[in-house]
Amino acid sequence: VCQILGLTAVDLFTPSDVVEKRDVRRVCMCIRALSKRAGCKSLN
Repeated sequence: VCQILGLTAVDLFTPSDVVEKRDVRRVCMCIRALSKRAGCKSLN
């Protein structure tokens, strides 16, 4: 879904990033980018 909305590979994170709390900053940045893209496409 993220790639369909136009997020790049840099914006994405892996499930292990979340589970192991490895790259929390990347996870937050991806969620923010996803929120912005969804808002632009009116996917509330």
